[in-house]
Amino acid sequence: MPPELIYSAPFFIAALLIIIVAVFAWRRRRIRGARYLSLVCMAGAIWSIFEGLLYLGLSLETDMRVTYVQYLGTAPMIPLALCFTFSIFGFECWIHRTTKTIFILIPLAMLALAWTDPLHHLVYRNYYLIHDHAVPIRGVERGILWWGIIGTQYILAFGLTTFLIYVTWISSGVMRAQAGVILAAVAIVWLTSAVYVTGNSPMPHMDISPLAFILVALSMAWGFFRYHLLDLLPIAKADIYSGIGDPILVVDDQNRLLDLNPAAEALFHIGTSAKDAAFPIPIEPQASLPLSLAQPEETVCLLNNGMKRFYETRTTPLPDKRGNRIGRMIILRDITERHRAQWALGQSERLQGVLEMAGAVCHDLNQPIMAIMGYAELILLDLPEDDLLYPIMMNLTAQLEKITTITQKLMRITRYATKDYGGQQIIDIEKAATAAD
Repeated sequence: MPPELIYSAPFFIAALLIIIVAVFAWRRRRIRGARYLSLVCMAGAIWSIFEGLLYLGLSLETDMRVTYVQYLGTAPMIPLALCFTFSIFGFECWIHRTTKTIFILIPLAMLALAWTDPLHHLVYRNYYLIHDHAVPIRGVERGILWWGIIGTQYILAFGLTTFLIYVTWISSGVMRAQAGVILAAVAIVWLTSAVYVTGNSPMPHMDISPLAFILVALSMAWGFFRYHLLDLLPIAKADIYSGIGDPILVVDDQNRLLDLNPAAEALFHIGTSAKDAAFPIPIEPQASLPLSLAQPEETVCLLNNGMKRFYETRTTPLPDKRGNRIGRMIILRDITERHRAQWALGQSERLQGVLEMAGAVCHDLNQPIMAIMGYAELILLDLPEDDLLYPIMMNLTAQLEKITTITQKLMRITRYATKDYGGQQIIDIEKAATAAD
């Protein structure tokens, strides 16, 4: 086999494998994040293919043209990888117009600097052929702009790695495994790239980073078939419960808020930016979220837009794949109307009871009261005004009239109203007999 092919074949094999991953992702392009993954893989394939072309024994000038074209793969790779990870782990809100503009301008600036290098030689100060190997290998002297380009790429790669470590830390189960697979793929590529950048490549002046795509393809395949990458996406979960009108909260075993849907954000006045800034948020049941998380079901009263609303909570444990509980999902269902209907029914039943009692009392009191008043009036007719019993009988008559007034009020009761009497609630006859405004 020609030495040129021996040197180039591994890069072409790596490109082929990563293209297979790209095709696999593209066939699932309707899933959020799949398009970005396909573009990332195609960028890696371009990087690997053009790296392989450098070892086919072409002329020095052709090798440099290949090197410049290779930036079509290396420049956009990290921005696309960031978009991919933001999408599948539920942070697509970060991919807004400003972010997209930055992620487009950075690769374009890198391409512009590389493709104009023949004019200023600030990316590659000099280039030459090295004949110490079986095939000539292009050697370069790096300029200041090359270090600026690679530094920018490593800053973006560091941000990507930090984000993946963060997702791995806050997640569990399948989501953690998926983040781990992607983190492994990113680490493989950029660790091998660091070997080349620091001048420690096993083959001097050969960038072995594209060869890492062989391992990347294997790790992604493992992710596809073992952890259903692009099939069991966490964003699918978000799409489902984001449209549910009932507030939903996800907490871990330390009662820290891990996630909540838009209905819960509106109820507890936790915006997306606030949630992301303080993530995860500790839940203090007696403070910010008045929920007794120890009870699987309960009814709580919360303020929503300044109005009291009643919610029925249902708590479901969230286990990991070993069956160990790692958190809980709390669903709040608005039962305000049902609560009001039950309250109105209770008021109606109480009123009915009061009316029945009032009718019985009035019926039983009216006859003896009328008899007593009749006897009192007869006695007053025979008593002179200067008699000592006269003022007593007048007072007795007045009290009987008060009792008659009370019975008349009892007969006019139209609503249920109470007042405090010695620490207990009793019927407020005055209010109950007054028509509601």
